[in-house]
Amino acid sequence: MKNTKKRLDLIHEIATKSPDLGKTAMMKHLFLLQEVYGVCLGYDFDIYTYGPFSSEVMSDINFAELFNFITVDYNVGANGYKINPTDKEDIDKEFSKDNSEVIIEEMNLFKDKGVKALELLTTIVYLHKQAAKNEAGWNREKTVTNVHALKPHYDLENDIIPEYDFLEKAGVLTKLLDA
Repeated sequence: MKNTKKRLDLIHEIATKSPDLGKTAMMKHLFLLQEVYGVCLGYDFDIYTYGPFSSEVMSDINFAELFNFITVDYNVGANGYKINPTDKEDIDKEFSKDNSEVIIEEMNLFKDKGVKALELLTTIVYLHKQAAKNEAGWNREKTVTNVHALKPHYDLENDIIPEYDFLEKAGVLTKLLDA
């Protein structure tokens, strides 16, 4: 239950800082906060069609909606969901307050990235972190090549390499190895 309170607090906080996020985007922000910024959430992520995925995140989003921490509305025109915070007053905000610096940093860095970009960015992070843990000498070329093999619908030169460079310039790839 302790992790659940933290997770619900964080889901509400992300929805507050970035209203109208979809479920996939919410998942990507939680992934980045855990894997790059070291926020202890206890989620297990696996690589999936749209990047890193955790069924626990989906359950927590549903749980947060059930207990009125957030609203989740289906947007027919966008063919997706919009998550927004509620004004529920009995949310324990201690966890998000304790992690406010990294939440703000992550949200500011990735706030202008759409869901497709978040899919690609989190896939780069996932593969880079997994490979770097398991293989000495892991580098940029190996990461972008493997991302392209996994996601051939993204152009190597115009999509994958620029997003890898964005992550590298922002210091994200260095942080994730320390997280």
